[in-house]
Amino acid sequence: MINVLTLSIQLKKLEEDELITRSVYGEKPPLKVLYKLPPLGEKIGPALEQLCMWGLSV
Repeated sequence: MINVLTLSIQLKKLEEDELITRSVYGEKPPLKVLYKLPPLGEKIGPALEQLCMWGLSV
């Protein structure tokens, strides 16, 4: 199982690299957070899919 802190760190890095966008809704907890793929994130999708398929075949 993924550690929540690790997931949070990875999501922040992906956002910094502009591979995902983060939208926060609400003003007090619990907040609703929505992650989306921007155009750059969508462009690398096919390459990541091929990499995953390669990893499963090794």
